[in-house]
Amino acid sequence: MKKRACFEDPKDEGENYYQEMFASGKLGKSLDNHFEQETRATPGAISTSVSKRQRVEAEARAESRIHAPKTPPYGPKNPPLPVTGLALLFASTSSPRWYPDGNIILRVNDTLFRLHHSRLARYCQYFPQELIRPSESSAHGHQEMVDGCPVFTISTLDVKDLEVFLTYLESPVQLATNPPSQAIASSILRASHVLKSPLFTSVVIRALESLWPSQYSPDTPTIRRPWTDALDAITLAHEHRLPQLIKPAFSTLLRSYTFWDTLKHDRARIPLPEADLLRLYHARRAMERAWRLLVLAPPPAECCAPERAALTGMACKVEGTARAGEWCAFWIERGYVEQGAHDPWRNVTAMKVVCADLRATWCWWCLEERMQAWDAALLEWWDKLDDWLGIKRIL
Repeated sequence: MKKRACFEDPKDEGENYYQEMFASGKLGKSLDNHFEQETRATPGAISTSVSKRQRVEAEARAESRIHAPKTPPYGPKNPPLPVTGLALLFASTSSPRWYPDGNIILRVNDTLFRLHHSRLARYCQYFPQELIRPSESSAHGHQEMVDGCPVFTISTLDVKDLEVFLTYLESPVQLATNPPSQAIASSILRASHVLKSPLFTSVVIRALESLWPSQYSPDTPTIRRPWTDALDAITLAHEHRLPQLIKPAFSTLLRSYTFWDTLKHDRARIPLPEADLLRLYHARRAMERAWRLLVLAPPPAECCAPERAALTGMACKVEGTARAGEWCAFWIERGYVEQGAHDPWRNVTAMKVVCADLRATWCWWCLEERMQAWDAALLEWWDKLDDWLGIKRIL
């Protein structure tokens, strides 16, 4: 049979007959009979006959595909969804925030959120003020549409962070009435940074600053936060340029027994670069040295001058050169010289309580002078942490 070119009329009678024969299987049977007879006539040409048969069948299939009818598998009333839309629906999971009346879809990893554009555009500069209508989507080839809603794919955002952000986006008053924890504030900060929400960014930064105050006051007791929270705060400070979190977070690590023990036995759990660890080592040595000098320094002799003793009726029972030895021996025996060096801010409070045991030997003026000197030293050391840690070089 003569081979037809691609441009020949597929409605030719001979061609239609050829296609009907191939579709019914009769063409295959006739080829079998032909090759069987040829093989019997020439027994030694089996391999040649088989290859010839495969070649003829391949040509027949190609001819059939060329002239096959081009009718779509669907009717004009049910047009198919775009391939991207089908892939999106089958490969994704809907989040609990899939509102039937929503008009915008967010895709984060494999999770879909159908939300209200008006609220997102009000607080987030990431989204345009006006959405593309379905009738206009053809003019914006890059804009994916599903169920009449534009789809925004956000690859730099975590699903959990977005869910937390949407919780407070739908009820912003919660941020004012119920200050968020560090974990929640961190999620909101990461999401608001990606979605460009200045309002939520400023609110959660204030919440983080209240958790990690950068100022110290002797009248305000320091709260020892978990050292793991301090690591998270340092990470946030690096990622979002928040230098005000660096000092309080590093000071927490500096004073944490558990942190130093973990660093000694399981370095992999500490996601800090070596440069930050060297800063902590340097600050720890400087603080321990300053602490020992402070604790072992006795009250000056002029604190219990004779005129004061006559006025109050109280005088120290330790005089002269024995004062320094008596004072140092008391604090060394109780372990404050070495143990207190890890956390001076906490141990000064404990030492003030222990001073009650010294009132039998030391006068009120001497003990009061030492407690005031301790408070002044803590304020001075808090300011020196900037130099000890090299904070200006961190960010």
